[in-house]
Amino acid sequence: REEGPEAVWTRHARHAGAVQNAAVALGLSRFAARPSNALTAIGLPEGLDGVALMEILRDRYGIVVGGGLAHLRGRIIRISNLGYVDDLDILTAVSALEMGLRELGWTFQAGAGVAAAEGAL
Repeated sequence: REEGPEAVWTRHARHAGAVQNAAVALGLSRFAARPSNALTAIGLPEGLDGVALMEILRDRYGIVVGGGLAHLRGRIIRISNLGYVDDLDILTAVSALEMGLRELGWTFQAGAGVAAAEGAL
């Protein structure tokens, strides 16, 4: 109530933009043509196991993300920013994503995702 609905919507949009910018900076893709401000679905390249990535994020870094269902299982991950999420939560999730991707052998400029997210925040 203190924050007000307009400020909440603005925060969600800012956080969604940060995650989307991070995904692109890491060489990944926004899955949806018109992404939501509630969560970002990130398309993973062929050969990158999204289920393994989700397990690494959860087990090593304490970050829980959603995955794809049915034919999208292992092909996308979903990072939510709905509810009370602050800038540090977003940066923590993106940093963990970078570490998980690196562990799975994905190559990118270290810190690119975090820098892109910070730029949007």
